Amino acid sequence: AAGSGWHALTCIGGCGEGSPIFEFRAHAKRTHESFLLAADALARAIAGGGGSDGVVEGATDSGATQENNQARLENHQSVLSTSLSLFSGLPVPTTRWWESDGSSGKATPSDPKETAAKTARKHARRSETLLEQIQDAHQLLFMAWGLARGLRGDSRFDELLLFHTFERLVSSVDRSSQPLADDHPGVTYAKAVGTATPADAKKACVALRSAAREAVEAELGAGDVSGESDDESEDVSDDDTSDDKSGDGSDGDSEDEASDEASESEPEKAEVVASPEKETVVVATVAAVPATTFSGDDDILDAVEIATTAFPRLAALALAPAASLAGHSCLPNAQVEIARGEEDESNGSVCGGLRVSLVALRDVEAGEEITVARVSVSRPVAERHEELISRFGFDEACACVRCVYELAGDVGATALTARDFCALADQASEEGRYEDAHTCALHATRLDPKNTTMARHKGGVALLGLGKWAEAHAAWQTAFALCPENQTLAEQARKDAAYAIDASLFTETGTTNLVPLRPSELHKAGVFATHADDSPFFSKKECGDWIRHAEAAAATSGGWTTSRHYAVPTTDLPVHSVPELLPLWNKFVTTQLGPFLYACFPDIVKRNGANVRVHDAFVVRYDANAQRFLPTHVDQSSISITLALNGADAYEGGGTAFPSPIEVIARPDTGHLVAFRGDLKHAGAPVTKGTRYIVAAFLFTV
Repeated sequence: AAGSGWHALTCIGGCGEGSPIFEFRAHAKRTHESFLLAADALARAIAGGGGSDGVVEGATDSGATQENNQARLENHQSVLSTSLSLFSGLPVPTTRWWESDGSSGKATPSDPKETAAKTARKHARRSETLLEQIQDAHQLLFMAWGLARGLRGDSRFDELLLFHTFERLVSSVDRSSQPLADDHPGVTYAKAVGTATPADAKKACVALRSAAREAVEAELGAGDVSGESDDESEDVSDDDTSDDKSGDGSDGDSEDEASDEASESEPEKAEVVASPEKETVVVATVAAVPATTFSGDDDILDAVEIATTAFPRLAALALAPAASLAGHSCLPNAQVEIARGEEDESNGSVCGGLRVSLVALRDVEAGEEITVARVSVSRPVAERHEELISRFGFDEACACVRCVYELAGDVGATALTARDFCALADQASEEGRYEDAHTCALHATRLDPKNTTMARHKGGVALLGLGKWAEAHAAWQTAFALCPENQTLAEQARKDAAYAIDASLFTETGTTNLVPLRPSELHKAGVFATHADDSPFFSKKECGDWIRHAEAAAATSGGWTTSRHYAVPTTDLPVHSVPELLPLWNKFVTTQLGPFLYACFPDIVKRNGANVRVHDAFVVRYDANAQRFLPTHVDQSSISITLALNGADAYEGGGTAFPSPIEVIARPDTGHLVAFRGDLKHAGAPVTKGTRYIVAAFLFTV
């Protein structure tokens, strides 16, 4: 098949093993993807200057193409001149590319003599390997373009075909390319299965399982294809022959080095977990017993889990000119993200494939420098600095806000502002470093006692991540008192006030006017349901009223919400936003739910549930023709509940599914519920027919 323009120079569609361009791409994938990006840049320059006939290697040319190519040869001299000017203007590396790569490290003055010698030998071997790899890559490109395509005799392209031009581009790619990660298309496909018809979903699950199995087998059989893999034996022989000429020719560290490098490059092995053969179905009218085989619809959840485990995440390098102009910071205000091509409404196809864009991570003030992270910010500060110096040629250590904070002996003596500490708190929370986030929020609060930077709110978010629910809500209440005009804090304050416990509902002896329902333990990890002999919490009529009020509220307020829970969004309505439901809910919590939870979790819930508080409560709607299921996740709660508002007569499928090792699917009947510890992994099983309504609540104790 024919390509067009620059793509024809790099396409392998018309050639096979043994052709120069095929071997180049295979070599680049085995060694350094930077070679591919540099080749793409060269191909664009050559094609822009009229050096591509638009026909891929191995395909047949045509007269029309040649005539068109001749026309472009006459008109693209200016394009070629621009490209040559851009390439010549690239920064000249202070060291050669194969010497500047910092992956193997260099000896430091503080290293012991033996360690320094070992490190020096390792770095020398690494540099030699890199030199061979880049020379081989350039030679294959020259064979593909200079010889096979006859560009060697065209003086216009001499500069583009030189080794030093290729090396310079590779160095620039290493400095300016951005590492990207995204879900494997198979994972995206698996998540979309939930919107398919039951028949199509079943077929898709079978296909996904087969593809996942093949992916794992390929991963296990591929071995190591990194640039280090074919050099381990050379490491040993180098040490044996060149560095120590006495005795047995060994310096005693070769074996250790080989094993160390092998362990560094060994690929992570994934495993496909087979679908459980049994499930436990829980309903209100019968005891929990092992029952039927997993249905094809429950397999949707299993397929998503298997796809996530078996398919590797997309790992790529993006040559993003805009990002390359941005400065570096270990606390960046922007990042390069993958964006999918837009769907063509005429035929449903996705145009453009993957794209990248520079996205702001927070509000950027006028005149503020745009920064991205050139290195992984999850690494220790010393390692970040070493890579910035060795790979990107920094003259001195990074002096960004995060580095100043991490290196400061006395944070109070630094010039960091409340805004700086808030940015540090946000980054720490996003990375799951909640202790650090809380510490930074406290520093920001010290500098901003009036909470103009929302420091106290960020402190509450960190406390929530630490599981300190009551302290988090107290922090938000204090922040609201200082900034009542802030919409986020005002909404949180309204929600807390709406779910406030009425102490008058409890007697002096701490008992309520209702007898607690007996829980049925579904799993010792902390999963409970209504006992088979007990009446439901709500009658069918009362549950019907809940559904009717929720639908009416959705109709008058713009529909059901789908964006309140960012990580795992549900189609829902907050209970506190529906006036008819809020008093019913609060009465239920204090007079019925609290005593039930005390019977389930006496280790954290006080008698009658007097210390139970509501973090969030919402009516959820699962529809076989819309959102059918919810993927596996954990809740932001100490205790979670799922209260059924309708039963099996209104829908098919559904339920709260707990994956291995619990392997329980709870399907409570109308008015009944399942309660479980919030840190247990669970999912919403697919609804295959009809509509399922539940009330989900995230609870904590004080």
